Amino acid sequence: MSDGDGGPPSDDGTRDGGPTQDTTDNEQSADVRSPATDPRAPETENPRRRLVVVGVVVLMVGASIAGVAWALTQSPEEPVEAPDVAFDLSVQPDGPATLSHAGGESVPAGRLVVAVDGDRATWGDLRFDTGPDDPVAPGDSVSLVGVDSGEVVTVFYVADGQEVRIAAITVTAA
Repeated sequence: MSDGDGGPPSDDGTRDGGPTQDTTDNEQSADVRSPATDPRAPETENPRRRLVVVGVVVLMVGASIAGVAWALTQSPEEPVEAPDVAFDLSVQPDGPATLSHAGGESVPAGRLVVAVDGDRATWGDLRFDTGPDDPVAPGDSVSLVGVDSGEVVTVFYVADGQEVRIAAITVTAA
């Protein structure tokens, strides 16, 4: 049967079917939120939390400054100075090209890198009788097989992780 309001009967005996509570209690309980259960609840002031946030920010700024300082000290102090050396390239018809030390200072074979069309090798690698510490002096030469007309033979001096171009010679047909 009905409670007299035309709706279905309520089990708890109230007329509107809802719980019987004072509306002032309902309003007070709605205003109280727990930060543990409601993300919209206001957080209480916590001086420790503020101290932790400030500490983290100070550490991040300090680490950034230290990283920049370290990076600046890791750059090379001075560029490598290339030795005064001259090279000559001669090409024989239907034969290999010959790269010769034409004058200037002697240079350790391991510090001279010869590059042709993307292929690179040290002078010592190109001559089987020469080690990386053996000097390359005027008159010494290496044979370059498979070098075509129009290609560029480049000689680099390598030291302290840096390389400096000493010569770039374009191959011309004999």
